[in-house]
Amino acid sequence: MQNIIARVELQSASYADYESLHIYMHQRAYARTIKGGDGKAYQLPTGTYVGSFGSLAAALQDAVAAANATGKASSVIAADWNSASWQGLPVASAARTAWTGNKKAPLSREGPLILRRRRVCLDG
Repeated sequence: MQNIIARVELQSASYADYESLHIYMHQRAYARTIKGGDGKAYQLPTGTYVGSFGSLAAALQDAVAAANATGKASSVIAADWNSASWQGLPVASAARTAWTGNKKAPLSREGPLILRRRRVCLDG
């Protein structure tokens, strides 16, 4: 499995369009937070996601499918990575997903979310 970071920019998009994108990306095994070396989960910038995939091509295909599901024109890039450093990312609430390498922790959403690679129970 490859660690993937993807950036999706929706054109002429509203807040609601990005909220839909977040759901579509989660359905495709992407998370909006990343776990730091200090054990805390950090919120990625809007439209930025991480996940673990069998190939870069599959990761890009999933991100494009999620963007297309919003009905908006988009720009998408996906890249594989081994380590990350950041500055200025806010600490995410404890209930958000923290991507830890091939696992996901619970999200704060209503109802269960079924991911293609694993099932994640969500707390409301």
